[in-house]
Amino acid sequence: MRFISKIRVAALAVPAGTLGLPALALADCSTSGTTVTCTGTTSGFSTTTADTAITVNSGATVVGPLAASGDGSTLTNAGTIYESSAVYAVQMGDDATVTNTGTISSTPWTTA
Repeated sequence: MRFISKIRVAALAVPAGTLGLPALALADCSTSGTTVTCTGTTSGFSTTTADTAITVNSGATVVGPLAASGDGSTLTNAGTIYESSAVYAVQMGDDATVTNTGTISSTPWTTA
């Protein structure tokens, strides 16, 4: 089953570097202008550029948050995006579009 959903989420309120997120694509995410393609295993991805198109290919794994805080960005996920800390696996800016045919998961928040 394929789900296509358009969501509005709040933009990150603090710069990515403040959260300890990388400022550029790492490992197997390649960037060409505002197009990002992730293959293989990647240690997270972060951008503040608006209208970025991010594709996580089938078989690819992003371990760590995938954050695109620029407005109007799109995420097409056919792979796996996983975050094991107390952070959401996917963080998008306003007017983001997410198409997910893969897996997106985060460790749930817990309280003491």
